[in-house]
Amino acid sequence: MRRCVPAQARPGGRGEAGDRSTGSGRLRVAFVTSHPIQYQAPLFRELARRPGIELTVLFCSRAGLEPTIDPNFGRAIAWDIPLLDGYRHSFLKNRSPRPSPSRATGLVNPGILFALRPRRFDAVIFHGYSHVTSMLGMLVCFARGIPVLLRFDSQLLSPRPLWKRALKRLLLPRLFRRVSAFLTVGTKNEEYCARYGVPRERMFRTPYCVDNDRFARESRMTDEERRAFRAGLGLDPERPVVLFSGKLVPWKRPMDLLRAFDAAGLGGRASLVFIGDGVERAALEAYARTRLPGSVRFAGFVNQRELPRYYGMGDALVLPSSTEPWGLVVNEAMACGLKVLASDAVGAAYDLLVDPACGEVFPAGDVGALAAALRRAVESPGPREARMRAVERFSVRAAADGICAALRAVRRSTS
Repeated sequence: MRRCVPAQARPGGRGEAGDRSTGSGRLRVAFVTSHPIQYQAPLFRELARRPGIELTVLFCSRAGLEPTIDPNFGRAIAWDIPLLDGYRHSFLKNRSPRPSPSRATGLVNPGILFALRPRRFDAVIFHGYSHVTSMLGMLVCFARGIPVLLRFDSQLLSPRPLWKRALKRLLLPRLFRRVSAFLTVGTKNEEYCARYGVPRERMFRTPYCVDNDRFARESRMTDEERRAFRAGLGLDPERPVVLFSGKLVPWKRPMDLLRAFDAAGLGGRASLVFIGDGVERAALEAYARTRLPGSVRFAGFVNQRELPRYYGMGDALVLPSSTEPWGLVVNEAMACGLKVLASDAVGAAYDLLVDPACGEVFPAGDVGALAAALRRAVESPGPREARMRAVERFSVRAAADGICAALRAVRRSTS
């Protein structure tokens, strides 16, 4: 495994708290992100363990730690796994009149001006560039000569209005020229960067990932345990199980999956379980009662501790979204050994589903194509181990290695 090489101490450097290099030569890095996220915490812990890194995570919101209303789930959400253990962090006060990590103006943190004061950090990583705080923080870094590294999941698959495309063509190349390195998450994200003028040598693959080890470990079941879990949900223990995991919202197209399951003739032959909640649930339940009685279950919101068990009792996962920059449920499902069917609007599909043993890609909105793929998945699920091996390339360790490589390159270019 590659490790970050400790930064060399600058001649005459004192290594004091205000200096940008410590007495031990460790590279001081700030990671600015919106709020504590279950997928990011394992990466922060891994970076904090690297011998050449002194990491400080700057959060712009406490969402995820405290019960926060998610308008798509329609309920208050707080994650039930540790999100802050194992790394240094602090919270910036959010002054937005309408706080929300999902809106550009929902994160306004003037404290970023003090947090990124001169000589405190050798480099700053920003997760995303669209929030007010991210833009303010990058401008501060540019003015103070602090190298900026940028990580985001944008891709070109989802259609955008003409005015938005024109605005991006005007502004993004100007912004991206000032960024020292891009921490790309996958193939389609790299194509996005290239479209806006980022040269290949400034891209470093830091794959989008989940804690593969935790999902694999906590989803492991014997055949007897799998049958018991299915029976506990009111399912026929012997039928194959197809899963949907996510918000039941229009752009994730859960109704496409329900109609495809029906069209494939899987009612009475397999079970379909929706994990998640949202505005589409009532319509889905009405369709299931009428067309597929006894074959569909709605688990509602399932938190992180229990989620791997649901994957463990399933055989396939479907993500039929019409827009999905990445789709980390694909990583979760594959880490648990499930075959995955994803639409061609899902960014993860172009990296994780290239091997037919891992799953299939179908045109978004094509219910007939999804129905055919469902029949194949149910009739021939294949070995779980093939998917678990394939997702190993998209691991927390691989992402940390990519970040370390980018930091080394930035340090060389600025020394």
